[in-house]
Amino acid sequence: MLSSTTTQTAQLTGNASTSITYAIGFPLADAADIQAITTVTATGVSTTLTSGQFTFTPTITSGRITGGTATTNPAIAATSTIRFRRVTPRTQTFDVVQGSRFSAEALESALDKMTMILQEIERDYLAADVAIDARLDALE
Repeated sequence: MLSSTTTQTAQLTGNASTSITYAIGFPLADAADIQAITTVTATGVSTTLTSGQFTFTPTITSGRITGGTATTNPAIAATSTIRFRRVTPRTQTFDVVQGSRFSAEALESALDKMTMILQEIERDYLAADVAIDARLDALE
């Protein structure tokens, strides 16, 4: 898979139903690399869900996770939003041994993971920058 998308989040509205399936349309290096955050629309208060509060079922295409679906438990209120985002561990797991052969697919997976990490760093940096600008504007 070539990481040809910069999409790394999905924001949806709750509907107070445990049976709703949320579509996740971005790639992940591993099924555990997803985080769910609910936000009460009226107050802006956010809560990160634990792994026991949502289930992620990956869609696998050519051996890679290209997206999937998530179900929450308990239900997310209709007055809240839920945001799923990719959170890739900042680890390097590709090891090339001197003089050995390695798979082009393994190299591509390692490069995809690095691209995902860089996209997430950029996302987090921009979010922090916006928050700092808002604080500075409030001081003026």
